[in-house]
Amino acid sequence: MTDTVPPPLYRWYPHVGGRHAIPFVAAPGDEIKTVCGEDITLPRVLPKLACEPECAMCDAGWRAEINAKPRPSFGRVPTQRRYAVLTAARGCIPVGKDSTS
Repeated sequence: MTDTVPPPLYRWYPHVGGRHAIPFVAAPGDEIKTVCGEDITLPRVLPKLACEPECAMCDAGWRAEINAKPRPSFGRVPTQRRYAVLTAARGCIPVGKDSTS
């Protein structure tokens, strides 16, 4: 018997100001439903990734499906300074900003 890692079920996709969990196998042009129930048609060219907040319902949904513990940080809203520090540490571009500003 070999130990294999199962393929991921979901990936994160930016939609309406947040990151939503979508089926991993979704391809550009597919009409899909996010874990929280939003209907999305994936564009042919995927949008530039940014540091948008994760949808709490999507996060809870995929965690429940894989039997993972709930995310501890959803009870705490980060301060603006803490958000800026976390964003910079991840190398992310905040929503509404570009790499030249």
